[in-house]
Amino acid sequence: MKKKILIVDDDKNVTKSLKISMEKKYDILTLNDSMNAVSHAKLFEPDLMILDIMMPDISGGELAQEMKREKKLLDIPIIYLSGLINHSEEREISDTQFLAKPVNFAKMLQLIESKTN
Repeated sequence: MKKKILIVDDDKNVTKSLKISMEKKYDILTLNDSMNAVSHAKLFEPDLMILDIMMPDISGGELAQEMKREKKLLDIPIIYLSGLINHSEEREISDTQFLAKPVNFAKMLQLIESKTN
């Protein structure tokens, strides 16, 4: 059975390209609106969530806090995407759950594998 990944990013081009690049290996649900992400996550029951940091309604960090308030979602690993950091800064961040945009798909797949095994 495929692992389930929830992707929340307000940029439809980002969610579309991530879905296309990963849908052969994973079951992907993409959302471009963070407002209903918690209810969708509870129904979808993802193995991992990919959240954009900067979104208009609620930030990825705030969304993660909301997700963690739900017992069903508490232990789901999260990878954050950010256009605010570059690839060299990404390497300097000790917590490897941050990826810079544009996304390096090979690195993302490696990170997903490490967090879902």
